[in-house]
Amino acid sequence: MPNIKFITIVLLLIIASSAKSQQTLNRDTLVSDFKYFISAIEETHPDPYSAYGGRVYFKKGAFDVETKLKNNDYTKDEFVSIISEFIATLGDSHTGMRVARPKNDPNALKLPISLSTATDNLFITALPIEYEHLLGSRIVSVNNIPLKDLLEKAGEINPTENYYGKCHYFRRKFSDYIYAGKLIPNIEPEINLELKTISGDTENILISYLTSDKYKEVKIVETDSWNKISDDYISYQFVDKKRETMHLRMTSVMARGAFILMDERGFSNFEMYTDYFYKTIMKCERPKDKAEAINKMPSFIEIFYNMLIEMKKNNSKNLIIDLRDNTGGFTAITSPSLYQMFGDRYLETDMSTNYYRLISPLYMKKIGTTLDEYNKKNESDFKFGDYAFKEKSNKKEKIEVKRKNFIEGKSYLSPVINENDGKPLYEPKNIYVLTNDRTFSAAFHYAYYLWKMGATVVGVPSCQAPNTYMETTPFTLPLTKLNGSISNHLQEFLPSTHRCAKTFYPEHMMNWEDYKKYSFDKHSEIKYVLDLIKKKQ
Repeated sequence: MPNIKFITIVLLLIIASSAKSQQTLNRDTLVSDFKYFISAIEETHPDPYSAYGGRVYFKKGAFDVETKLKNNDYTKDEFVSIISEFIATLGDSHTGMRVARPKNDPNALKLPISLSTATDNLFITALPIEYEHLLGSRIVSVNNIPLKDLLEKAGEINPTENYYGKCHYFRRKFSDYIYAGKLIPNIEPEINLELKTISGDTENILISYLTSDKYKEVKIVETDSWNKISDDYISYQFVDKKRETMHLRMTSVMARGAFILMDERGFSNFEMYTDYFYKTIMKCERPKDKAEAINKMPSFIEIFYNMLIEMKKNNSKNLIIDLRDNTGGFTAITSPSLYQMFGDRYLETDMSTNYYRLISPLYMKKIGTTLDEYNKKNESDFKFGDYAFKEKSNKKEKIEVKRKNFIEGKSYLSPVINENDGKPLYEPKNIYVLTNDRTFSAAFHYAYYLWKMGATVVGVPSCQAPNTYMETTPFTLPLTKLNGSISNHLQEFLPSTHRCAKTFYPEHMMNWEDYKKYSFDKHSEIKYVLDLIKKKQ
């Protein structure tokens, strides 16, 4: 039996050493960068004031932070935390700061536990093998702090848009010792977890955050994962022997079409996004030539087209579109798939989506243009600080005109979009969309559009609210060189009184008991849908 007290002392020494190695920054530097951030958010964000109670209270909050920065020493991590806590009040997950930590930091401490979210609780999906009997157990408290209070705290230190945003932040970050320290006062490497087991009993365990070397020595056991499902970021396969049900997995709304659009529109961060896509999504070396780099990317529209052809060949009735853990990308590349499935009906469906963008220097920089060029192209006369509202027209366009407008100028659509002259390529009888608390941004948009077209949503609500602020506008602080993003428009999809205005509730909400039924399998949601299909037959 290891000496827990000795291990804890060693870990505390490592933490102290790590803290010393993080250099505090010049106070004037932090004050200057914070002032830049406040200026950027005021000229870019569509409404930075209302959540604070008005402009005066926003300014008072900023003044308090500035005073804090003048009178205390902070590291980069601490500076980012201070800004994050300040903007958490906005309730806007597209506005925030990022800090790049060194990979494989030997002093970074990690908890050997993974969590998943059900609609009514968080439960364990991975932990050390000696606790295997606790897989599926629900979190009751940490160091005697109830989970409810921890989630509330998560929403106070990170910008979140609803309860499931808090769950997402907590379960994704809790294993990081530095983050956990922001939630739990006087945290030490060893913590006490109070759990409610599968049998309904309460059990407490002591478990420690570990260095990377120690973490590698721990044998981790996980809940099962149905091996029928591919791990590719975009892939499709039948999930039944009769080939009646197709499953489409999509973990990112980024593919060739998005990069064609960004290149055509002159996006200033095109190279950064391309490098990230190859490194993180494709996990291979990026070709140096830009055209080659784009052409080697998978095309979502072509993959979707081939999938529908396969379904048509087999007269498949059911399609499961899996958007779990999809944090978004480029919404525009999803519209061709909707047209392929629904044809003209998609073009004539009112999605009830309203976008109100603030015209700003950072937005012009993002799209690689100037205000004069933007006005010339759009036949407008905007000034910085103006809002771009769309005029509503009562004039009913002919479907031929709508079809032409949809296809025209979209080079990424060819050659597979205009073959059926407005008729669906193939429309499955039943469409199911899977979401969880990590479904975000463009992935949320896709789920919403499919829902408007009649799809059934299954799983856990998205961390993205239908009525919220939207779209990243990158910026870099001048002195610390820290990166962040600010929303540039307000989106309004539903009436403010609609029960889903802030939380996009699936028709079939999966609670802990539902996951238990499928032994907490990683793909419980798919098995749940297959059971729904059986009940229909």
